[in-house]
Amino acid sequence: PDTVNTLPPKTRYAFIEKGDAELAFCSAPDYSELDALAALGVDVRAVCARLQADGITAFQRSFEEVLGVLEARRKKFAEGR
Repeated sequence: PDTVNTLPPKTRYAFIEKGDAELAFCSAPDYSELDALAALGVDVRAVCARLQADGITAFQRSFEEVLGVLEARRKKFAEGR
């Protein structure tokens, strides 16, 4: 109660179906996949930077949308509707 859930339902359902929190958060990271991509010429740092920037942009867009909805509701409430 009294919280805003920013986790999209599609992501939550995918995690419920296939996720493993213990593996994701409690074990030592394995960078072999990233090393393999780098060996193929993929600029892993650039990919990670792009993913981070895109994630921030998407979150900001969603957050601004929520603020807009809240402002519209505040105005209706203030007007007595």
